[in-house]
Amino acid sequence: MSPRLFLATLGAILVLLLSGCSLGPPRESAIQGFGRDLTATFVDGGNALILGGAMATGMLLDSSTLGNQEDRVARYFDDHDFIPNGVGRQLDTLGSGLFLMSAAGVWYGGARVWGDSHDQEASMSMLSALTITGATTLGSKALFNDGRPNGSSGGYPSGHSSMAMAAASSLGESYGWKVGLPAYLGALLVAVQRLDSRRHDLDDVIGGMALGYVVGTSVTARRMPTLLGAEVVPIVNPGSGEYGLALEWNF
Repeated sequence: MSPRLFLATLGAILVLLLSGCSLGPPRESAIQGFGRDLTATFVDGGNALILGGAMATGMLLDSSTLGNQEDRVARYFDDHDFIPNGVGRQLDTLGSGLFLMSAAGVWYGGARVWGDSHDQEASMSMLSALTITGATTLGSKALFNDGRPNGSSGGYPSGHSSMAMAAASSLGESYGWKVGLPAYLGALLVAVQRLDSRRHDLDDVIGGMALGYVVGTSVTARRMPTLLGAEVVPIVNPGSGEYGLALEWNF
């Protein structure tokens, strides 16, 4: 179990509790928002199918049914240096929970300073998604107690893969494909680096990416709903105190 991921998760929970804000009408506390994010993620049949399918796929790839494809992938990375060492070290940092949660926290603080409500909610969505992903990853590692190719424990799911994918899917939900596409490609490279460095097997990476995807998309879609490609934003009439919703398209 990664101590850095554990400390980063605790730190992000603290930031969420101290922030005490969400921008949706009516305003919800940080604790309420976090609880609703958990519900939106795990009380969902579609997400359960994705997570179960990822686990089943990993098991199949490691079985004789599909010719032990996981072993073939492992042998390939044993025999080839797919990612240069310098790039690999940068990807290792990019996908770490400590780096991603710190970046999300700094982003949120900056958004509060410059007063951008969209960036505030996007950064809070990412921070919540990363916190849920980190906690779930740590719990899954303890539950499955799967080994790694290098002989250590805590293989399933890959924490770097889950955290990088949670960040990417959250960005994609918040800002669309122009931001989401490069973010997804970055998350994929992080996952490949985990295979190339022999820190994880193929099933670890698949499980981690599936977990990060369902958490990132579910949390951000709940906090930043869209309709017909537009962001649904609250509007408040200061005179009457009435509030409603408007559609906002960004071009």
